[in-house]
Amino acid sequence: MWCPPGATWYYGAYAMYPQVNGYHKYEYTNDTIVNSLTYKKIKKTFTGFNPFYGAGITTKTENLLFMRESNNVIYYCNDTLYDFNASIGNTWLRNRTWLNFQLAAVCDAPRRKVTVLDTGHIVINTSNLKTLKLQYEYKWRETDTEPIKTYTVLICEKTGNITSTNDVSNGLLFEPGSCETVNAVIHPVASTGLRCYADNNFAPYSPPSYTNTCTYINTTNIFEIKSSNENILIYPQPANNILNLSSPLFSNKKVQVIINNTIGQMVLNTNIQFTNGSCQINVATLTKGFYLLKLTDEDLKTYTQKIIVE
Repeated sequence: MWCPPGATWYYGAYAMYPQVNGYHKYEYTNDTIVNSLTYKKIKKTFTGFNPFYGAGITTKTENLLFMRESNNVIYYCNDTLYDFNASIGNTWLRNRTWLNFQLAAVCDAPRRKVTVLDTGHIVINTSNLKTLKLQYEYKWRETDTEPIKTYTVLICEKTGNITSTNDVSNGLLFEPGSCETVNAVIHPVASTGLRCYADNNFAPYSPPSYTNTCTYINTTNIFEIKSSNENILIYPQPANNILNLSSPLFSNKKVQVIINNTIGQMVLNTNIQFTNGSCQINVATLTKGFYLLKLTDEDLKTYTQKIIVE
């Protein structure tokens, strides 16, 4: 049942990160042997607007996923993804983020729990498939005092997560992503809900709530309305403490400045007055890495630029 020849999934992408828009395609490529076990190799590609991948619509291979099925249990590398033998109330630990059987980050916080809330069946293309209603625990930062949060998804034994939604957390279940660190839960910049699934012996299926095409890209995205960033000078790159902005576009204007990290979390939101077309932004509190800078002027024109903090 799991990942037969021709298996292909399409998921929406980056709903909580409006500067990135498009879809993910997960496609079975071949079987491979790892530690004497046979795994399905699945290639993940992104197609759409993503400033970290270049201008315009781009296609980029992001990862290779290795999955296997054994006695109705689906494994993602060394972690349980779905257990279709489970009963209501059964639990297991959330998956971590793997890159070619190497953990993508140091996981030094407790792995959160997956709980089976309900089991059932669904008929898709005349196939009677078992379903699991799963509740996933997560916490954005272990150091926060807020309680553990949860979200719920519906899993099908052939198609995987069949939840179709704009909530990015509900797309994490195909490429799982709970690599938890003390400072933050690192979710892969991954998918929203399922758009389509098909394989060589299974006709294309979309959840009833999804009405667009598998390869839908919103062409009214922010990239369509922004002007050329060549008119905006941003330096130094990479920045240590102070980021300088200079542009005749913002001469004596007040501009909203938003900085998002690579998983779509807003790390800065402020209004800055440009004087003679220049201003400074203090980025000393940001951790090292890539960020997306978004500038919105008084005329509601928006400009974006990738920046690096060192």
